[in-house]
Amino acid sequence: MADIIDMIRRDVEDDGSINVRAFTVDLLTKGFLVKRKTIRVAGRVANEHERDKIAGIVNHHAGDGYSLEMNVRVEEPTEA
Repeated sequence: MADIIDMIRRDVEDDGSINVRAFTVDLLTKGFLVKRKTIRVAGRVANEHERDKIAGIVNHHAGDGYSLEMNVRVEEPTEA
């Protein structure tokens, strides 16, 4: 099951059009015999397009076998 997390992380990091900060991907399991599986994705992106691309990657790998908890926020980059 950890393979799916690695695949998602690799695909997001390899996509040069996605600039995500504080990116995490976790697999949560609940229930007797681990019947319910949830992929939790978190991070910050600059726009909805990047967020949608991440969701597409996660959905591609998760299919119908996992629930998705998407906590990727759109946050305009701050200039220091």
